[in-house]
Amino acid sequence: TFSYTSELGFIYRIFIIEMLLLVLGLLICVGETSSYKTYQGYQVWKANIGSVGKGKILNELDKKELIDIFTDIRSLGNVYFLVAPENIHKVKSRLSLHRIQYEVDEVDFGNVIREEQQRSQAGVLRTGVSASTYNYDEYQDLSTMHSHLDALQQEFPTKAETFLIGKTHEGRDIKGIILSENVANSDTKPVIWLDGGIHAREWVAPATVMYLIDALLGKVETSDSSIRSDLDGFMKEFQFRIGQQINPDGYEYSRTTDRMWRKTRKYAGCRYNKVAWWGGCLYKRCTGSDPNRNWNHTDWGKRGVSTDPCSEVYPGGKPFDQDNTAAVRDHLLGLRDAGRQIVTYVTYHSYSQLFLTPYGWTLDDHPERAHHKALGDAVVKAIKDRHGKIYINQKSAGLYPASGDSADWAEETLGLVDSYTFELRPSAEEWRIGFKLPKEQIRATGEENVSALIALIKNLKYFKDKN
Repeated sequence: TFSYTSELGFIYRIFIIEMLLLVLGLLICVGETSSYKTYQGYQVWKANIGSVGKGKILNELDKKELIDIFTDIRSLGNVYFLVAPENIHKVKSRLSLHRIQYEVDEVDFGNVIREEQQRSQAGVLRTGVSASTYNYDEYQDLSTMHSHLDALQQEFPTKAETFLIGKTHEGRDIKGIILSENVANSDTKPVIWLDGGIHAREWVAPATVMYLIDALLGKVETSDSSIRSDLDGFMKEFQFRIGQQINPDGYEYSRTTDRMWRKTRKYAGCRYNKVAWWGGCLYKRCTGSDPNRNWNHTDWGKRGVSTDPCSEVYPGGKPFDQDNTAAVRDHLLGLRDAGRQIVTYVTYHSYSQLFLTPYGWTLDDHPERAHHKALGDAVVKAIKDRHGKIYINQKSAGLYPASGDSADWAEETLGLVDSYTFELRPSAEEWRIGFKLPKEQIRATGEENVSALIALIKNLKYFKDKN
């Protein structure tokens, strides 16, 4: 028999349960932003991928947040990934089902995070230098980066000029710098664009771009007359526009709260897109989108992405819905629409020691594949000649295309033949240092990439067409 009172009691109990879940979710959100994530109990596994099909299985587990693959799978061989304690049983079952062999390389990733923290804390006392002298013996915070850029403008008023690319979701400046001989009158010169830091946890990328800035201005790389002559010649020929750190929100979050944070910090939606009846998230509130899947392209949102807003490869709700990617886009389109000649787009990431050429969204060869191959060969040779490090020259897509990256956007929208991505130190096998590349290697990474940039510029199609 129907009981009005019991029906109301049931609805009331459901309401109370859902309210408790909402409060719990809010408490979890507060906890996530108020303390440093330790990664205690997380494990690092290694699986050997002998076929394209098995790699796809791992990519699907990554999209579903069951694992976090450290670097994009671009070739067959070993793949390293992070497994949260609550997912260990599920991942074991999935890998067993698909006969993918694996081994546990690290039983507690928290130990690796703690080791890095201890190294960083030990170096804090050595960072006190003037703003005009950048300390490449440590990874610097955003404030120090911006102070150095401002100091360079003061020190080199005829060669350097800072500018605001835009603002982030959390209100931070996305600061750029223009470098050229006689910079105030350089707006007729061809433009070279460089950027770094689009993925928050890739700390060596913005550090390397800063080293390139210092090198172009003669703050470093002064002992080799050949290098100095090349860099000075480029400053006369080109106008460099550089976004040294283009994901400031994510970068600062990776420093203060979650060392492995990859994305932006803008609200993205609810896990699995599940919204509760009261309007909140049924499972979890998701923050951030992958800014290197957020660039508009013919193929946007179709490959190498996830529709789950909590995924590491969530491309956003639509192209350019992230403040930082939209700001860089607007700046570059403004240059194009003003009739400026942009000759190359170069973006710096880590890690894997790769030089990546178009395309990233398809396995098809680019019409200028022969040019890309020759240029890339010159770049990786220059890197090897500097410090002996082996980088691989290959197409960006590798085995598994991904949609919406910045280099593909620049190739398609800006019409650039020369649009490239660097994946810096260390190699893919060195996951233990991976995104946490020891500070002792910052300067050497910068040095070898000065040599790489020189080789890249010398082999641009701009010079071939000019001659």
